[in-house]
Amino acid sequence: LGILKAIHPSLPWNPDIAEKLKDLDQLEIDPQWKIKDHIERLSIQQALGFICWLSDMPEDEMQSLSSRLRFSARLTRYLQQAAALQRDLPNLTSKKPSQIFNRLSDIPHLVIYAVYHNAPEHEQREILWVYISQYSKIKPLTSGKDLLKRGLETSPMYGEILSALRDAWLDGEIQSTEEEKAYLEKILK
Repeated sequence: LGILKAIHPSLPWNPDIAEKLKDLDQLEIDPQWKIKDHIERLSIQQALGFICWLSDMPEDEMQSLSSRLRFSARLTRYLQQAAALQRDLPNLTSKKPSQIFNRLSDIPHLVIYAVYHNAPEHEQREILWVYISQYSKIKPLTSGKDLLKRGLETSPMYGEILSALRDAWLDGEIQSTEEEKAYLEKILK
């Protein structure tokens, strides 16, 4: 413990952290997570270890530690994203699928996996797994080319329309091609 404090006075260590990190080096990650083999100069196990270990730290201490350990900007951002997601995770259990998708869609899968690994409750892990295995794969049948053929000029509105269609699929408001076409017509009016 003394050596950790010599590295940085805020570097945490306790039996819970040791338990989180215990099996990371032998961990086999399901391919559905689509996690690369490494992040910059770190193996996935190393990056995952840092994220699982340090994402509970207060923001200012995390910044100071990241600077002291010379973490890359990407790893520091991943730590921040993991900390924010860990704080939000209990609230996600009551959200609609589209809200879960919109909260998680900009977060790297490695970060989501680290939070999944750290999550204390099965229900919280389940939300993250369902996002990875189901929600993240749902896309509307309509494409930008379809909107262009309908006479809409290329604009940021395309993204909004396609997002609305995807959200409707996620929330069960659309369940067939015909329903998507009707929903699109409703949006376009």
